[in-house]
Amino acid sequence: MKNCRVCGRSLNLLRSGETCSQREDGSNLALVDDEGAMHTMSIVVSADMPAKSTRSRTVHMLNHVLAHTLDLGLQARRVHWNLIDPRFATIRELLGDFVAHVDRSAGRVANRVVQLKGVAEGSLRVIEGRSILAPDRVSERGFTPGSLKFLLVALSSAAALTRHGICELSLGDDAGSVEVLNEISFGLDKWLWCLEVHLDGAGASVPA
Repeated sequence: MKNCRVCGRSLNLLRSGETCSQREDGSNLALVDDEGAMHTMSIVVSADMPAKSTRSRTVHMLNHVLAHTLDLGLQARRVHWNLIDPRFATIRELLGDFVAHVDRSAGRVANRVVQLKGVAEGSLRVIEGRSILAPDRVSERGFTPGSLKFLLVALSSAAALTRHGICELSLGDDAGSVEVLNEISFGLDKWLWCLEVHLDGAGASVPA
C-alpha cells in the first residue's frame, strides 16, 4: 500500500476506483485516500518508454505490424461480407467476431506507436506498400467456403510476421511494445486455431 507524501496516510487506489487527475506538466497525480482527501504523488511518466536511440526503430517495426494487421482485417471483412452460402451461417458470424478482434489489435498497435511519439501509418497506400500478406483470392463462383482457406493463409502469415516483430524488439529495451505484440500474437494464434476447427468441421475445400 502506498502512502501519501504529505500526511503519510495510505492511498486506497483500488477502493476509490483509481480516481485521479494528472497535472498539466504530467509530473504528479492527485490521488484520493481512504477518507476522500486529495493528495499529490510524484510519478515517472515515461517509465515504459524505450531509449530515444531505439524508439525510431521500434516505431518503424510497429508500423509494419500495423500494416499487415490492417491488411488482414480488410481481407477478413471482404470474406465476411460476401460469403453468402447459408450452410455456413455460423462461420460468417464467427468471421464478424474475428474482424472485430483484428480491428482492436490494429488499434492496440497504433496506440503504442503514438505513445512512442510516432505516427501510426494506416492509409491504404501504406498498407499496399508494406504488407506482404498474400492477396485474397476469389473463385469464379465468388466467395465460397473454400475462400476461407486463403484467409487462413493470410492469418497464418500475419501471425508469423508478428512473431518476427517480437524477436526484433526483444533485442532492444522496449518491454512495453514487446508485450503489445505478444498479446497480438496470442490472439492471432487463437483465432487461427478456432477458424481451422470450424472450417474442418464444415468440410470446405480449396477451389481449383
